[in-house]
Amino acid sequence: MMMKGKKDGLFFVMDEKCSYDELVRELRDKLAMNRKHYQDGPLTSVKVQVGNRYLSNAQKDELADIIHSYENLFVADIESNVMTRKECAEITARRQLVPIKRMVRSGQVLEVEGDLLLIGDVNPGGMISATGDIYVMGALRGIAHAGVSGKEQEAIIAASVMKPTQLKIGRFMSRGGRACRRIEK
Repeated sequence: MMMKGKKDGLFFVMDEKCSYDELVRELRDKLAMNRKHYQDGPLTSVKVQVGNRYLSNAQKDELADIIHSYENLFVADIESNVMTRKECAEITARRQLVPIKRMVRSGQVLEVEGDLLLIGDVNPGGMISATGDIYVMGALRGIAHAGVSGKEQEAIIAASVMKPTQLKIGRFMSRGGRACRRIEK
């Protein structure tokens, strides 16, 4: 295990090749050796990187409890390069490109999971939304909402002719020619 001090706190890089029990023992030993620094110092965030190791929620909780046992340390994040099949399927579904060829007329709503490629127009009063990006090969004159899940702050909306009545990306909104503002919930 390596401990690195950075501007925003401590960074623990765990050995991914040892057993989980050895990892816990090593974490306890390293923290115990430096106990004085943590108890006398300021409140410090800790980010834990476990590499190519899958941790269950119970194991994550155990690591967090060990770190929390030192008063001035708190866990900001526990990162792993490994994900469950369910998490992978969710990400894949969110990022798949859904091509649709049609016109969205006034009063119609088109919603997709993933990125939307619309070949056609969106007329005023029509609405399209996607959990990912939106690409319109035609005129966008209605409403478009990309990043519907709220987590996709970097989603984009692109159109051949961009004259929307309203654009939304995540929790940010802009109305025809106005500046973008955040939507408070």
